[in-house]
Amino acid sequence: MGGVLMILIIAAYLALGDLLGRAFSSDPDVISRVESLIWIICIFQLSDGIQANCAAVLRGLARLGTIVKVNLLGLWILGVPIGAVLAFVLNLGVSGLWWGFVSGLSVSNLLSFYLLARIDWEEESIKAIQNLRNSSRPSSFTDTPPTPSSFITNLTVDEHNNPTLQKNPPKLRSSQSPRTQSASTSPRVRSPQTQSPQAQSPRFDINGSAPVIETNVV
Repeated sequence: MGGVLMILIIAAYLALGDLLGRAFSSDPDVISRVESLIWIICIFQLSDGIQANCAAVLRGLARLGTIVKVNLLGLWILGVPIGAVLAFVLNLGVSGLWWGFVSGLSVSNLLSFYLLARIDWEEESIKAIQNLRNSSRPSSFTDTPPTPSSFITNLTVDEHNNPTLQKNPPKLRSSQSPRTQSASTSPRVRSPQTQSPQAQSPRFDINGSAPVIETNVV
């Protein structure tokens, strides 16, 4: 897709010709100068498109530092000084500046091709699969607290993976306090100092586990 777009832009530059200069100025000198720069601009566009595609591949490999180094070397360390020498020392003018950018991008392209040729794509594919698997796992930090069923499930998985848990399984604490547990498992008897046998009215606990004897004080 990038190559097709690059070819279309180059074709548009060549088709327009001197119309680009006429769109911005009516000076014949400016129009002729812009027309003479079209071929250099087309070469620059070709180099820039190749560099953009190489940078996209390196970005997909998570090598952003490599892209910065390649662009720094090609555009700033080589491109700008070469363009300055061609424009002001060799008196090529604005054409020299454009040729400096073209030369810098060409060096960046050659360096990018060399780096891409040295990449082990099989190893990179394995890393990509591992990253996808790691990103698909649920996060350990959730907005809602874990339910008892999920805790038991995670504990079962950990027991299979951790031999220490198999030998010494953790003890699950009940949510009830000892006082509440003893109260729910033993009958509750209210024994005032004086009571009448006829006033006793036995009934069952709400859980149905033990009878509760209530006595009325006389």
